[in-house]
Amino acid sequence: MSLLSTNEGFPETSLTLVRRLHSTDDSLRAEAIGLVARRYWLPLYDFSRRTGMSEPAAADAVQDFFHHIVSNVDGFANYDGQQGRLRTWIITIFRRRLSSSIARQQTQIRGGGVEHVSLDFVLAESSYQEHAEQDQNDPERAFDRAFARQLWQQVLDSLRCAYTYRQRLTVFETLQPLILCEMKNQPLSSVELAEKAGLPSIVDFKVSLHRLRKEAAHEFQRLVQQMVAGDDWQEEVRYLLRLVG
Repeated sequence: MSLLSTNEGFPETSLTLVRRLHSTDDSLRAEAIGLVARRYWLPLYDFSRRTGMSEPAAADAVQDFFHHIVSNVDGFANYDGQQGRLRTWIITIFRRRLSSSIARQQTQIRGGGVEHVSLDFVLAESSYQEHAEQDQNDPERAFDRAFARQLWQQVLDSLRCAYTYRQRLTVFETLQPLILCEMKNQPLSSVELAEKAGLPSIVDFKVSLHRLRKEAAHEFQRLVQQMVAGDDWQEEVRYLLRLVG
């Protein structure tokens, strides 16, 4: 169970997510598809661009994929949660649709097709350009890396909300760059960072940083467990964190 509160109400395990994706209850299914879309649409765009597609073609391919998932009740019928990573299943289906040229034959209104999910392709292109030099010859690893960044950003957003609620936003903003980094890589000393964060001592600084790292780890694990069945989530956490770091 997560140490952080969340307003999303999303399932805590991959099996719960699969049940909701297969649900005949439109609201539960829409909620689950919305979760998947938010996590995967930007990595799919990044993957499309790295396979040589133009900006408009990549946007159309991603939109077509989610339009297909939303409009077909059996869109997730072949995924039962026991077949491995949802991420692997999604990229496999996406590649099949690209190879069949469906994405290039159907053009959807960008930003539509997935209710309540903002598909900002200007943002997606900016993200792609920022990281274009990474994994230049390995689109699938770039997809994994983009997915890891998406998950990590969700962790940071949840932590920011939690620390704002606790009236400790300054602490979070000051210590957040240290979650995955060592002190030796920071331009400021521990004393200077403690002062910047409004913490009274080095001890408080160390305790606060330890707590923040622990909370981030718990939240990241929770998100990964939503997407990976069984004990594989531990290996997945280690792999994705390497990509984030």
